[in-house]
Amino acid sequence: MKTFEITIAISGARCASCVSKIEGHLKQVSGVTEAKMNLIDQVAMVTADESVSVEAMIEAVKQAGYTASVKKDSSEADATQKEQQQNDYHRIIKKTVVAGVFGLPLLIMGMSNTMPSLQTTFGYWVNCVLALLTLGVLIYSGGHFFQGTWKALRAHTATMDTLIALGVGISWVYSMVAILFGQYLPVMAQHVYFESAVVIVALVNLGAVLELRARRHTSEAIQRLIKLQPKTARRITDGQEEDVNIELLNPGDKIRVRPGEQIPVDGELLEGSSYVDESLLTGEPVPNQKKIGDTVMGATMNKSGTFILKATHLGKESVLAQIIRLVKDAQSSKPPLARLADKIAAYFVPAVILIAMITALIWFVVGTEPRLGIMLVTAMSVLVIACPCALGLAVPISVIVGIGKAAEYGILIRNADALQQTGQLTTIVFDKTGTITQGRPQVTEVTVGPSADRQRVLTLAASVEKGSEHPFAEAILKAAKESHYSLLNVSEFESLSGRGVKGLIDGEQIWLGN
Repeated sequence: MKTFEITIAISGARCASCVSKIEGHLKQVSGVTEAKMNLIDQVAMVTADESVSVEAMIEAVKQAGYTASVKKDSSEADATQKEQQQNDYHRIIKKTVVAGVFGLPLLIMGMSNTMPSLQTTFGYWVNCVLALLTLGVLIYSGGHFFQGTWKALRAHTATMDTLIALGVGISWVYSMVAILFGQYLPVMAQHVYFESAVVIVALVNLGAVLELRARRHTSEAIQRLIKLQPKTARRITDGQEEDVNIELLNPGDKIRVRPGEQIPVDGELLEGSSYVDESLLTGEPVPNQKKIGDTVMGATMNKSGTFILKATHLGKESVLAQIIRLVKDAQSSKPPLARLADKIAAYFVPAVILIAMITALIWFVVGTEPRLGIMLVTAMSVLVIACPCALGLAVPISVIVGIGKAAEYGILIRNADALQQTGQLTTIVFDKTGTITQGRPQVTEVTVGPSADRQRVLTLAASVEKGSEHPFAEAILKAAKESHYSLLNVSEFESLSGRGVKGLIDGEQIWLGN
């Protein structure tokens, strides 16, 4: 049976446990063979049999507690998604600032033991006011954790939001118990922990800000690749030339490319010849000569000459589009370490809750009076101190940032396994020097015989090469210019394709080439 691929836009996923849950629910749909979610782009790439309906996939994501829709491939949809991510980024920053500004003074008072005592009337009313203010901050700055917990409970699962909401909620509830029923708690435990609740929210939100920032930087690296694709092309129709949007092109259209322009689409040369800079794709610093019948790739640079090409691969079929897809697929793939972290994160939340329950039970059996108070204190300590999201975020975010940063510097990683294995490399062998050069040829040395003059040789070479469009000619001319040599007049100049150039200088035949 034939398979098809679809991209589903998802909202509400914030960490690795969310990704694992979404992928798990999608894979449970009968006929789905593969499901990989990209946390940066908030999309899931699903491969399924033709018998599977898109509605079934969307419903599976909704059952996991998230919102889903079919991803639209358009600049308008991309702009909307970018605007949404920008809004989310600024909103989480505001929540972090509010929690931090309110929580920092409480933290200082708590650590310096200057918080008003619950045993005094003044301290009682001050803490009651703090309880209301803290509740307002928790609702504003940490409300999304409780919403995520509620969605997870409806889906009969637990996420990192569950653990955060438990820790924060119990800190606040315990503080209220200490205010209203402090006489039932051990003397040493008659304290409020409003600062803990607020600071936990502030720190976790700060982690989310850093994560969103990392996502944005990685997305920008991908966007830079996308922007390499020209927006328009000069199409030839019935002998008339017009600039059109590349989205309006069809396979077989004739397109003119002028000197200094980016080639708009993949195609085959029909007329003319030129040198094309393909370093974007190959890493080779020296432009390649293209003649009739040769293929050229979209987004590469036409260095010299004008030619007409026939469009062959457009849109998603172009080489650049496939490279961008490979990078996005690599961001969705997981190295062995990330897969291990996902497995641990999946059991982490239930394990912490179980340990808290066991702790409370142990203190109920072997503890001293007041047992109920000690049970509450110890169980709360386990829930609050458990590290929320660090395990689930550290590995996947490092993979995302690593692949995105590599793409920013022109290194394309096709699979996250390679990223992890790179850390074990001791020697790298390149098949050609062109991949590790500065990206352009230059004259490094001029060696002449004992009876020859360096200035004379370089002057003759540059004089002949000034009529050539070859990249080596540019390097020779640059070297002569930097040495302030004056060029000579050349007659009967001729470019010998694939061999070099020749010309007459003061009646003397000068040859330069291979």
